[in-house]
Amino acid sequence: EVFGFGNLKKPFLQHIQKENAPLVNSKEEWETMTYVEFPTDVKTALDEGKTSLLKTKIKLQQQSKAFDQEKHFIDTFASGDNEDLVHLSVRGERMVIKRSTLGICKESVLAKKFDSALWKQAGNCRSVKNWDFAQVAEWASNKKDFPREVAEKLRENKINGNELLSFDFSILKGLGINRPGTIALALCAIKELNSSFAGGVILIEHSAYCFSKIIDQLRLHAMCKSNEVHSKPKIREEEKKRFKRIEAYYFPGDEGSSLFI
Repeated sequence: EVFGFGNLKKPFLQHIQKENAPLVNSKEEWETMTYVEFPTDVKTALDEGKTSLLKTKIKLQQQSKAFDQEKHFIDTFASGDNEDLVHLSVRGERMVIKRSTLGICKESVLAKKFDSALWKQAGNCRSVKNWDFAQVAEWASNKKDFPREVAEKLRENKINGNELLSFDFSILKGLGINRPGTIALALCAIKELNSSFAGGVILIEHSAYCFSKIIDQLRLHAMCKSNEVHSKPKIREEEKKRFKRIEAYYFPGDEGSSLFI
């Protein structure tokens, strides 16, 4: 009666209601229907309704996917506790990232640096006092503007972290460092190191721009699901060589292939 074709309405309704199949989820019941048994004007109206319903279904699927992605994003970054957060000072720029995110590539230098077993040892990763002489030597050699002459003396004398923090003018003189400017630069760097780690901040002596790109890529990888493909980072032309060096340092061999290729 609605479309003016009398009893033809009944078989149509019975057809789409067969087995109580939901319209949106049952492709066999409505997406493949042709309505050839109906008059032309009715068929046209039904085809238009079907087209509208298909558009609504697609929109619903898109919204559902967007919701799933948002939920995954929130679950990724809101889970965990404060103990899993790593505070970094990258050439003076502060960054905070989850330790689990840093460990995505399990065999990488970056992952091993924040390995769970090491991280949970009281203060081992956070306190300069617990550094051995190799860590001190690495810091001195990578620290920007740190006097090379002093770095060599630290390595030769196997100075550990606790000893480094006690350095003053007289100790440096005792090591044979006599130039006032050299002593001033060394003491300034040691003071900066001590104050930074006092707040649980870990120093990274690499380009903040390049390291932030690595962090962003790790976060993107953590956010994406296993079957999703994400693009490689876009690096400024003048920073590409430096980025490659830093990437190779933290992800030697094929460790970074899934992130940066």
